[in-house]
Amino acid sequence: MVVKYSQLLADLKKKSLKPVYVLAGEEPFYIDAITRYIEENLLTPDEKEFNQTIVYGQDVDVDMLLSECKSYPMLSSFRVVIVKEAKNLKNPDKLLPYVKNPVESTVLVLAHKNKDLDRRLQLTKELEKSEKVALLHSEKERESDVPRWVASYCKDHGIDITQKATEYLSEFLGNDLQKIVNEIGKLRLIVGEGKAIEHEHILDNIGLSKEFNVFELQKAIATRNLKRAVSIAVQMGNSKNTSILAILPTLYNFFTKGLLFKYYMGVEKLSADQTSMKLKLFSIQKNDIVALHQQYSVAQLKNCIREVGIADLYAKGINAPDMDEAELMRNMVLKFLN
Repeated sequence: MVVKYSQLLADLKKKSLKPVYVLAGEEPFYIDAITRYIEENLLTPDEKEFNQTIVYGQDVDVDMLLSECKSYPMLSSFRVVIVKEAKNLKNPDKLLPYVKNPVESTVLVLAHKNKDLDRRLQLTKELEKSEKVALLHSEKERESDVPRWVASYCKDHGIDITQKATEYLSEFLGNDLQKIVNEIGKLRLIVGEGKAIEHEHILDNIGLSKEFNVFELQKAIATRNLKRAVSIAVQMGNSKNTSILAILPTLYNFFTKGLLFKYYMGVEKLSADQTSMKLKLFSIQKNDIVALHQQYSVAQLKNCIREVGIADLYAKGINAPDMDEAELMRNMVLKFLN
């Protein structure tokens, strides 16, 4: 049966166990978290020695795996068998009879990271309906939902963080949850217990400067401040802490939202506030997107998106001119503002 991450984790903590756990999808954070919890907490250290087996999908065939699952536990009430990289298992359909009638004294975990199950297959249909299976579809968070996710994560872990800081983390790191959690951990140590994480801490500590960062670059581009935009672009290109490949997705999203803003205001005749709500713009984005809408035509925004794509190819070494990152950034920004 299909379960949500929060319910699955709560059941595990209560030792309300299923014989089979299938963790599948494009968001590795939830899959890693559940796998790690099972690996570290279901058995005691002494029990693990004889009753916990961890294998990788590419290294085990289904017959060997089923044999392992059917073994009896020793000095424990159950065994744990974890298959990491389960997407690499060959002939997974051979698991179907076991899924229909699993061994109650074994907890089988299939960690199927970075790829969801094919829902057309009989095996998937059985996993979804069986009461003896906990199936997690681990989906990527939408970027517009990431600030809310960050706030919830921090609350659950006793971390105080401002709304603006959640937006900065989302804007700079996108929806990479593991990267966000890693940065929150670092910021917590830097800020100290009992103090809130502010957006200034993010600017100071995750490769951004207060003057030369992607937010200031977007503001300069949106207001057509050529001198400042070029200055920021060159400074960022020369920074050892900033890669152009980390900046380009943010700029792509920025111009795409500007294009959508124009569509909703021009075609659907929504107000600026209605459009901002529809696009779920963060407070730090709204003014710059409005300025972008006012200063750029549809054709100009499409050109900006095209130039971001060209810069991405160049940064990856595809048909690249003889330019360093600072020159690539400068050249791209000049084309935005032509």
